[in-house]
Amino acid sequence: MTKNRADFCESAVSSLQEIDDAADAARADHVASDLERITYEPLFLLPIDGFLRMRKDDILRYARELCELADTEIAKFSIRNIESPEKVIETQLRMLLRNFQLLVRLRNDEPEAWDEIHELYEDD
Repeated sequence: MTKNRADFCESAVSSLQEIDDAADAARADHVASDLERITYEPLFLLPIDGFLRMRKDDILRYARELCELADTEIAKFSIRNIESPEKVIETQLRMLLRNFQLLVRLRNDEPEAWDEIHELYEDD
């Protein structure tokens, strides 16, 4: 792992650790079901199976595993228009952070978070 990747990964994991995912399992499952019902699928460069049901420990494990991927593994995803494996990981971690923050806000039933979802998935 390059120093640049290690530094960014450390920063991203630290930011993820600061998120307070306090919703109980029933609430997390309920929100995931609601999002699945409207076919909500957060945007990521690399696939993350089961993201809507992931808890903070799952997200942290995923982030750490992503940071440890070899360049050859990242290349298998054939991401076009991104110049380096470090950039793929950096972009994926930024997307992970943003989407997990939104998911936690949804689990906390913040109206503004639900407004973001409704803007994307409801007709005007």
